[in-house]
Amino acid sequence: MRRRIGAAALVVTLVLAVIFVRPYTVPTDSMSPTLSPGDVILALRSGPGASFRWFTVNRGDVVVFPNPGKRDELHGGDGEAYSKRCIAVAGDTVVIRNSTIFINGSPLPYKRPPHDTTTVHNIWESFPRHQQWDKGQWGPYRVPAAGDTLILDEDGWKRWAVIVARDGFDVDEETRTVDGREVTQHVLQHDFIFVVGDNTLNSVDSRVWGPIREDAVEALPLFVLFSTDSSRRLLQWIR
Repeated sequence: MRRRIGAAALVVTLVLAVIFVRPYTVPTDSMSPTLSPGDVILALRSGPGASFRWFTVNRGDVVVFPNPGKRDELHGGDGEAYSKRCIAVAGDTVVIRNSTIFINGSPLPYKRPPHDTTTVHNIWESFPRHQQWDKGQWGPYRVPAAGDTLILDEDGWKRWAVIVARDGFDVDEETRTVDGREVTQHVLQHDFIFVVGDNTLNSVDSRVWGPIREDAVEALPLFVLFSTDSSRRLLQWIR
């Protein structure tokens, strides 16, 4: 009887583990020093569906989400899991001056790890495409929120086409249609967040390809299970 109970408990534990958590491998150094290339992290999954989630995303959270695609890519990326830090939520205004990040006029409201400046990512394509911003001087930009009305005039299509597509609609810039209809405005159905790598000088993130939908976040990293870096502490909570 005890063996049966023990086996049943093990099965339940494994099922719950599959439901609640999953491992991810960190592909780049964009989140250094918080996460390093080759780290295997254990992350809390978002939940069984879009209508029910185990967590909400807050400023300062490290998040895992599928590659959203390039700045002007209307049909998403390749699905590879990315990890970045959420620095702003829907309705927040992001400004970067002299490489210092301000949210709603104030420096970041949480303690952020010092970023690694050993390498610099030189490929720079600022979002949105009608702006000529760079990594150290970026914004102001208000993170889109559900209920926002986006004006789709000449400049609006350049600014908002990819956001409308990420909102879950079929966008054709050539014909200027949304779901096959000619439109001059669009009301957002979803909240967005703005994510940046801790290694800001070597990170491709929302400054390049724009904000992502909040419900696109599929997991919150908990701790590092394994690392190719022998100096790293394992089973340490990710902050």
